[in-house]
Amino acid sequence: MERVFFLDIDHTLSNFDSRAGDDAVRAELLRLFPEKEEAAVLFGEIFESVYSYHCSRSMDSFFADKINSFRVSIPENIPKPDLKFSREIYLKFISDKFGLGISGKEIMRIVDLYNDAIVRSTFIYPDSVRFMSRFKKKFIIAGSDNRLRFEGDRMVYDPEYSWKKRFERTMAVFSRFFNKDQVIIGDPFGKPSVQFWEKCVDVSGCSPEHSFVVDDSMNVVKSAMDFGFKGVLFDRYNAYDRNSVKALYACSFDDGIFDK
Repeated sequence: MERVFFLDIDHTLSNFDSRAGDDAVRAELLRLFPEKEEAAVLFGEIFESVYSYHCSRSMDSFFADKINSFRVSIPENIPKPDLKFSREIYLKFISDKFGLGISGKEIMRIVDLYNDAIVRSTFIYPDSVRFMSRFKKKFIIAGSDNRLRFEGDRMVYDPEYSWKKRFERTMAVFSRFFNKDQVIIGDPFGKPSVQFWEKCVDVSGCSPEHSFVVDDSMNVVKSAMDFGFKGVLFDRYNAYDRNSVKALYACSFDDGIFDK
């Protein structure tokens, strides 16, 4: 039976310069509010604090409390999304803190500028190109950006809107390797939820026991293995002790593990 691969994006297939997005937002805020340099700089500071928390380091409790305090309308019957990377919240916080009065429509536009800059800074690793060119049965598994839209001043998590924005950002980079039916995005249920793995099976028609989930997160790999997939921890930057990993292990798509 032909093997099926489900491939993570960031730090696996590709990487990007997060500063590019921060720089785009800072430049736009300075254009709109030239006397508010402190506000423009704060966007990047919030991201650095949140990313430290994401990487199991400490997070400024002030930012954490503020992010969690914003009210976001969420449809019934879906879990609350993880909003720590919702850039709309960062900009709403900055607008409120400095009295900038940025409208919801403008916040959405500025976040689009952020994502456009991220796309321009994204590069695909050469070994990823070789791998994607070799195998046909492959799917991208992308986490949600948890994009928010505004209805007046009210922030709304709309899974279809968030999915659309993440899909557009993904295809802007990977359209020569994947068609629209090969992109699986975590809205409203993200990896590593059971619902996400069920979505992978439904979309691909695969048998998990003959399929590989390749991801740089051990939590994601373990969840996939618990569901029945073969898990490959992709450790491009040697962040893990190889001998302690209870999964298949690779640090490049040129590793022989993918030929077995």
